[in-house]
Amino acid sequence: MKTGNLTIKSVVIDTEIFLRYYNDEEGADKVERILRKIDSGEFKAAISTITLSELYYIVGRENRKFSEEIFTELINSNLEIIDLKKNTARVVGEFKLKYSKANDPLPIADAIIAATAFVEKVPVLGEDEHFKKIREIGVVSVDDIVTQLSGT
Repeated sequence: MKTGNLTIKSVVIDTEIFLRYYNDEEGADKVERILRKIDSGEFKAAISTITLSELYYIVGRENRKFSEEIFTELINSNLEIIDLKKNTARVVGEFKLKYSKANDPLPIADAIIAATAFVEKVPVLGEDEHFKKIREIGVVSVDDIVTQLSGT
């Protein structure tokens, strides 16, 4: 799989991508295509445990049962679930220090997701502006991945 000249073999997926899918927002069909490729083993992806926590909380505010279903679905999927490790925690702090501004702080969850991608040496699949500011990581969009999966 390629993005420009770069071959993408795996990504760390941001929480927002799952929310788009589970809330059936614009582009949910494209996210579903990616998730099917992951489930079939044709594409590799990972999530940070913070993504599980965010989804559980955000969805659970409206529908606790659906939140439980999503949590169970994700932990039983082909996604690699990556715990926050000591070396990643340090990178999280570095990213928070470097990329937080008084009027535009880097959310801790985004810092954890970005640091996870950095340590794993893969891009973030996400479209949040915070990720685009972090020079140490690559960022790919849903459209990038769908286009590339269509060419395989």
